[in-house]
Amino acid sequence: APPLRSLRSRLMLAIGLGIAIALLAIAFSASRLFSSHVEHHFHEELVVHLHELTRLVDLPASGDIRLLRPLSDPRFAEARSGYYWQVSSPTGELLRSPSLAAFGPGARLDETLARSPEPVHDLREGPTGTSEVYGLLRYDRSGRPVHFIIGTDARFLLAVRHQFDRDLVKLMLGFALVFAVAMWLAIRFALRPLDQLSASVGAVRRGEANGILGRFPSEIVPLVDNLNALLRETNEL
Repeated sequence: APPLRSLRSRLMLAIGLGIAIALLAIAFSASRLFSSHVEHHFHEELVVHLHELTRLVDLPASGDIRLLRPLSDPRFAEARSGYYWQVSSPTGELLRSPSLAAFGPGARLDETLARSPEPVHDLREGPTGTSEVYGLLRYDRSGRPVHFIIGTDARFLLAVRHQFDRDLVKLMLGFALVFAVAMWLAIRFALRPLDQLSASVGAVRRGEANGILGRFPSEIVPLVDNLNALLRETNEL
């Protein structure tokens, strides 16, 4: 039978569309939720490192700033790691993380972001492209401004998102295959009484039975009863 005239095909099409829409909605929601959580953790970690940096830099009245000890995250000490920090003193002295200094004496982060005593976030150009950057403003013991900047390559956050989305697509395809098999089995089971009814009617037509026999679902029982009543009336003529 043509696809749209087949009850089995119609059921498969309707259920298949429902499953596809549900899987797409789940995938979209999961991707958005994961991205939200990852971004929150990512930015929260940067802010923690920024505050750590402000505690580790000595700010004497002379303006000769110095780092008391390295940051706890070793990635800031690794050359070209994608994790950078910078501190600009009022005297023009510049402290930079080893990861930033590895790009040469001209490599620096945009200190104009550090304009507030609270962390300020923005996307800025870094040594290797777009970076997620936070900055804040502190004052040395003589009241002069000191700019603290910390940044991470935006590619790290994008890489985590893309990897999750790739894994999510694989998972959704796996679910789609499982649901397709389950749908086919469910429709085959649900339509079995109709196949049984068709076989019984065929037996009556061939003279192998006087009526439609068998156990049918409650939805089909009235139809079977009416057919059997019609057969009895026909035989009585």
